Amino acid sequence: MACLGNNCIGSGECWDVREFREQITRLDCPYTDCKPLCGTCDIAAWAPTGLPAGQSFEYSILPGPGGCIGGSATCKRSDDLICSSISLLGPGGVTIASQTNTGTVIANLACQGDGTFTGNGVTGINQLSCVFTDCVAPCKSCNTAALLPTNPPADVSIINEDVAIIPCKISQVTCKNANDLICEKITITGTTAIGGDVILSESMNAQTNLVYLDCQLDATIQEINGLAVTAVNCQLTNCKPPCETCDCTQYAPTSTPADSSFTYVKTAAPGTCTTVEVTCKRTDTQVCDIGIRMVGYPNFASGTQVDSVSALLTCDNNGQFTYGGTTIDMELACVYTNCADARSHPPIITLPEACTTCNTAALLPTNIPPEYTFEIEEYLVPCKVSLITCKRTDDQVCETVEITATTLSGTPITSSNSNSGFASLDLECQNDGTFKNSALTETVTGLTCELVNCRQPCQTCDLTLAAPQNLPAGSTFEFTELAAPGACKETEITCKRTDNQVCDIGIRMVGNPDFAAGSQVDSVSTILTCDVTGNYFFGATVIDTQLACVYNNCAEKCSTCDINAIVPVMNPGTTFVTEELSPPGTCKDTSITCKRTDTLQCTSISIIATTTGPDVTVTTGFGSPGNPITSVSAVLSCNPDGKYEVLDQGTDAAGCKKITFRASRTDTDFCVFLDLTATTPGGTINIKDGNEDTAAYADLTCAADGTYSHNGVSGITAITFNTLCF
Repeated sequence: MACLGNNCIGSGECWDVREFREQITRLDCPYTDCKPLCGTCDIAAWAPTGLPAGQSFEYSILPGPGGCIGGSATCKRSDDLICSSISLLGPGGVTIASQTNTGTVIANLACQGDGTFTGNGVTGINQLSCVFTDCVAPCKSCNTAALLPTNPPADVSIINEDVAIIPCKISQVTCKNANDLICEKITITGTTAIGGDVILSESMNAQTNLVYLDCQLDATIQEINGLAVTAVNCQLTNCKPPCETCDCTQYAPTSTPADSSFTYVKTAAPGTCTTVEVTCKRTDTQVCDIGIRMVGYPNFASGTQVDSVSALLTCDNNGQFTYGGTTIDMELACVYTNCADARSHPPIITLPEACTTCNTAALLPTNIPPEYTFEIEEYLVPCKVSLITCKRTDDQVCETVEITATTLSGTPITSSNSNSGFASLDLECQNDGTFKNSALTETVTGLTCELVNCRQPCQTCDLTLAAPQNLPAGSTFEFTELAAPGACKETEITCKRTDNQVCDIGIRMVGNPDFAAGSQVDSVSTILTCDVTGNYFFGATVIDTQLACVYNNCAEKCSTCDINAIVPVMNPGTTFVTEELSPPGTCKDTSITCKRTDTLQCTSISIIATTTGPDVTVTTGFGSPGNPITSVSAVLSCNPDGKYEVLDQGTDAAGCKKITFRASRTDTDFCVFLDLTATTPGGTINIKDGNEDTAAYADLTCAADGTYSHNGVSGITAITFNTLCF
């Protein structure tokens, strides 16, 4: 054997180097707290670190036979996002476990004799990492394209496009004729989750129709009115080329002079572009100078001393009638002048040159203020027709602009525009060289213009015209002017719950995606700016239709507490268990438990809460020799503000349990009196220690007899909440 030190004797025996020179007969290697290598795997040391916000790694260790250990490792999203894949990787990037379209992946691991883990056939695991790929909110993951028919008819074109992603996906499905025909009806239908088809949107005499589909928090797809949709289809009815769709009835005169008529006759064969012959005709024995015009415009067809005038209107490829180069897009009118009985055989009238020489400028006022001007447009058809416009010389908009023609009879002729910067009046030159109004009833002698309450266009926006109608129960719409008087308008608009609920709230124009939104809030606000066009804008979006407040996924605030947001980080051999005690949708009571998962014995276990004030001991459990403690539990209640409240206040110096008893009203009444009284063997006592607007509270201690006490008075058997509220 080898010797220690330099003290060896010839026999080969070794001696201790100390002075006592005692003989060493045996060496021992004492080992304390030993365990097999299969019990030494340290998952905490191999766990991934520095994960970004929203990504987490969790693990648990479980004892196994023979001192070996096993456990589970979890890569998960802590923000409810859904990933196209999540993978748990080992050394060298080898995949231990992977899951698609999920927020969590879990792998079971077993510690081996070499001190490393094995799992799912992968050995030698001494390093772990999590890989999260393409993670989005569930409401961004809907596949609208999967709802559309795979083989629509050849003449049907269905287009799907995402029009919004934040905060959730909104898809626009457009249905149209593939050949750009105009259809009598285009219907978009949806198959609902409960079965059956319903009409989602329908348009008449149109080339296209569309519907918006909302992706929900549970990744289901809903139509904008909240209807769950599992399939979308499109039907086209009676489609024709645009030039076959013109309808003369919408332009026919609403009234005709006495003893006259307006008629129209289709002259084209079915299946060809529409042509219509329109006729203005006397029904008596008179002949007149007859003109056909759009109301407010010059004649586009006319005749002199005749009993009728006709014009052939042609339907163009834009679906509108034309006559020559004139588009017919307004109501038609028949104009009859210089009428005489045809039986008197009047001579042919030759228009004198005078009806072309009227001086429009001579009618204008001599002293025109600098803030407005007159513009004159003149036409010969064949006599002069003048269109006179009074307009601002700047870009201001007036509450009223009124142009007035004075007449020989003293009866003024006026034309006005509201919320505009101009107004126009047309006059017709007569054979005597004077102007008359378009009805030919008054001779005009002069013109004046009046402008009332003019402002910059960006001061004229009126939100009352766009405010939402028929708001859902328990909600309101508010708006507040932010800009100083005289400045361009800025208006803050708010969609708000007036009850105790939080929702996914959106502000949108009816039939459009949200332009402002919030998730699980009680209100959403944004600021609209009045533009120089006189329209409100949000960013680059013009607010030109009615607004709507949209509330989805609503719940009572006291049902929205998220226990996962406050769970502790547990050490190996421990776990944190939660259980919801209340039915879904009601105010939450949540049981929480801290417990050992190994065989270690504890003298005490506490649950500590970090609050908006000082840290609070929720509860503490104590063990004793021979009676160890392995777990401790408490119950948290969700407050109306959506935050958990600490009710259990731990123990006093003697180890007796302490709680805060809190009673509150569930309505929104205003209270002038709140009190707590307790029933004891000695009578009723007041125990209130303080109160809030609608709640009162008292601090109680569990007494030796198992009843609660307050300020030394024990035996409390009942508590009464007394209020006076309005």
